Amino acid sequence: MELTKEQINSLHIKEYKNFKEICSTIGIKQGTGNQKKAQLKELARYFEFEKVENTNKIRILSKRDKPLEKIPRGYNPYGNIIELLILDLINQKAKINLENYVYLSTAKLLLALSMVNRNYNYFRYNIDKLHKITDIDKLVIIEWYSLTHRNLKNTLENTLDKLRNKSLIFWNHSMTVCINGIHKKATKQQKSFILKIEKEIMVNMSIKDLQEIVIKKQYKNFIFEVNERLKNEYNIEYYYNSYEIVINDNNNAIIEEMENLKYLLDAGERIEYKYQLNGIVLNRLENNAKRRYKNEEHEDKKDNESIQSENAIIIDILGKEELNEIRSNSKYIQDNILLNELLIDKKTRKIN
Repeated sequence: MELTKEQINSLHIKEYKNFKEICSTIGIKQGTGNQKKAQLKELARYFEFEKVENTNKIRILSKRDKPLEKIPRGYNPYGNIIELLILDLINQKAKINLENYVYLSTAKLLLALSMVNRNYNYFRYNIDKLHKITDIDKLVIIEWYSLTHRNLKNTLENTLDKLRNKSLIFWNHSMTVCINGIHKKATKQQKSFILKIEKEIMVNMSIKDLQEIVIKKQYKNFIFEVNERLKNEYNIEYYYNSYEIVINDNNNAIIEEMENLKYLLDAGERIEYKYQLNGIVLNRLENNAKRRYKNEEHEDKKDNESIQSENAIIIDILGKEELNEIRSNSKYIQDNILLNELLIDKKTRKIN
């Protein structure tokens, strides 16, 4: 659908009782589902408008001087920006290190892309401190981190898969060790050392698995003890899970793909895209929280597949009754928005 000049001129700066009235005014039939979404996107090319809260009304605020560029079918701003920024990042690192591979932890990659801010990883292991600062229920914080980290990590790995399918990179999960300031892929022997020490300390702490360590807020103590023994016994300063990304040696292939994605980034464009991506992440997380709260309000709880998958993970961590209690609390959405602001929003300063 593309609006004609006559259709555009038939709409006025005013409040319409619903989208059906707008469609009737311009002489088209209101669609449903994806068709309706497409109609709203087309309307947004020509007008700035907003939905009136708690009603079906739509308020047209202004007519654009120039229509927005039409978005191609299949274009995904979220995925495309992440692809672009990952290519830009590994291209920069390849130039600096003069190597065709990089090791990046999930936390470092999320921060480098501005999908989280500097508070995110610190408070992930300092939930008690975050609770004192915000007065948000610890269970809400644990749920927020569990779901957010899982979703962001899945997004990263889906994007890496897309770049692999384009023959731009190989990637896999890797255990990385730091020895004398040099980061390298752990050897089989080093992995064996790490597993041995981890298990011994878990037994001493009476903890069954790594997830329980995080939930019981013992991660800092655990990792300190493991690293101390690794350093004393095997000269390994520390270790971490990372993505090993091997880059196509033909640097022109990466540059060509970046051009296909619109831009080779200069410093200003890089900052602009990071802010744009950060805003998309904030919006998605807020919508996800509203969806979970709305689902909890309905007694029949006809969960979609995504909610069922999320619930299974969180119930395993928190328990079903606890999950139902925190999601039915009237402060649930407000608490999630505050966590988004403190831990995701790029504009938020580092909290000491």
